[in-house]
Amino acid sequence: MSAPRTALVTGGTRGIGRAIVERLLAAGWRVHATYRHDAAAARALLAGAGPGLSVHQIDGADAEAVAGFVQGLDADDPIGLLVNNAGQSLDQFAHQAAPAAVAALFDANVLAAMHYCRALLPAMQRRRGGDIVNISSLASVNVRHGNAFYGASKAALERFGAGLALEAIRFGIAVNTVAPGYVETELIANMLTPEKKRALLASIPARRLTAAGEIADAVEFLASRRPLLVGVVLPLGGGGHL
Repeated sequence: MSAPRTALVTGGTRGIGRAIVERLLAAGWRVHATYRHDAAAARALLAGAGPGLSVHQIDGADAEAVAGFVQGLDADDPIGLLVNNAGQSLDQFAHQAAPAAVAALFDANVLAAMHYCRALLPAMQRRRGGDIVNISSLASVNVRHGNAFYGASKAALERFGAGLALEAIRFGIAVNTVAPGYVETELIANMLTPEKKRALLASIPARRLTAAGEIADAVEFLASRRPLLVGVVLPLGGGGHL
C-alpha cells in the first residue's frame, strides 16, 4: 500500500515553512500548515494557494492541544509526512537572556517537535510507514557570540532526531534533519545593513545565502526516499558547516 500523500508542516505560513508548503502542494501533496500568531500570513497563504491546503492555529508547546489536533487530522486523512519547521530565535549573550525567554525558545524549537512526533508516531507505526523531517540550523555546530541558547536548542533537536530515527525505522518510519545556514528571508533582509551582509557573505564559502526554496528541495528529496536516508543531518549553508 502506498504511503499517505498528506503532510503536516508546522510554522508553515511564512519564510521557510511557506516555501515547503508551496513545494509540497506543487508536488501533489495535501498539506496542513500550522501557525501560532500571525493570522495575516495564514490568510495570505490561503489566498494564494489552490486546493489541498488547510491552515490551523495551534501552539506546538501545548502537548495536549497538539495531541488532540493531530488525532483529529489523522483519523480523517492519514499524515504521511511531518515537517517540524516551527521555531524561534534568540540572539543574546547567555548572561543576558531572561529565563522565560530561554524556556520559550526550547518550547518552540525542541518540545513542540517532540509533541508532534509523539502524537503522530502511533498511527505511523500502525501503518508501518511515514517520514519525519526536522528543520534545524547550522547554529547547532557553528559557535558564535550570542547563539549559546539558540545553538543548544538546535543541537538538542538534532540529537532527538537521531535517537528517534534509530527507534522508528523498524516501523518503516524515516526520520531526518535539514540544517540550513543563513536563509534569504524577509527577516534576514531586514536585519542586515549592506556592510553586515557583505561581512556575512564573506564568511560563507559559497558567498551567498541559502534560498528558502532550497530547504523545500531538501524536504521533498527526503520524502521521496530516492534513496532512503535514515538519521541524517543535511547541511544546507553553502559550505558554512566546514
